[in-house]
Amino acid sequence: MTNSIFSTIKFYVSNFGFYDYVAVSWVILLFLALFILAIYMMFKRPFFAIILFLLSFVGLGAGINYSLKFIDDVTRPKDVNIGPLRQLFYSDVMIADVNITNKSKQPFKKCRIKLSFHNIGKSKFENLKFKFNPFHTEVIITEQIEPGKTGEIKFVMKEFRPQNYTTTLRTECF
Repeated sequence: MTNSIFSTIKFYVSNFGFYDYVAVSWVILLFLALFILAIYMMFKRPFFAIILFLLSFVGLGAGINYSLKFIDDVTRPKDVNIGPLRQLFYSDVMIADVNITNKSKQPFKKCRIKLSFHNIGKSKFENLKFKFNPFHTEVIITEQIEPGKTGEIKFVMKEFRPQNYTTTLRTECF
């Protein structure tokens, strides 16, 4: 899991643009300001300081996630379609077709497509737990998708025959 987190961070940092760095910098500056204010308030109003301390960490995670999503939607719009998953009958092979259409004015130099398979739980709590812990993940990095063009990506998973699952598809293009 930590290897996946580090590879994701490395992919982002190596492909960030100017606006991505500006957005992340603002979120980190806001986090530091709230964190320092919480430390200052610790001696005068400890209950308020603890709430501010927790709020700063929640704001850091949510701020980075939503600011990068906003920058991605505004500066690099794309249309992602996944076809029906096909399980081959004669072997344990599953095939998934994904199409990415570049709707921006700039070409995508790299796109990272992550297809994850999750178990289906018996309750909402189990579904949430399985959402953050997929039982199988495939990642493909594509190169150069021109504006207005569609990139076709095919996932071929060998020795894979799940029974009860849901899928999530996440794409990041730079």
